[in-house]
Amino acid sequence: MSEAPKVVHLVDDDDSVRRSVGFMLKTSGFRVNAFASGADLLKELKSLDPGCILLDIRMPGMDGLQVQEALNEGGNALPVIIMTGHGDVPYLSGP
Repeated sequence: MSEAPKVVHLVDDDDSVRRSVGFMLKTSGFRVNAFASGADLLKELKSLDPGCILLDIRMPGMDGLQVQEALNEGGNALPVIIMTGHGDVPYLSGP
């Protein structure tokens, strides 16, 4: 009996990123659950399958760091990987 595919909950506001990263993950054997915003992910948090969260840091409205804070406050047990297409380190180190 084969093992069920691991789940990646992909959160990115850019549809082309969701499609391309989702495709790459699916062809690597992962099941992908895509969300267009952190708020969309948080609405579904209680019903998410075990896996991990791949979270864009720069999104309109609630950015990735705010989503991470909300996940921590909500007792999220899923591992979170933060990604970005931007190379500026100052954003990550704060104001």
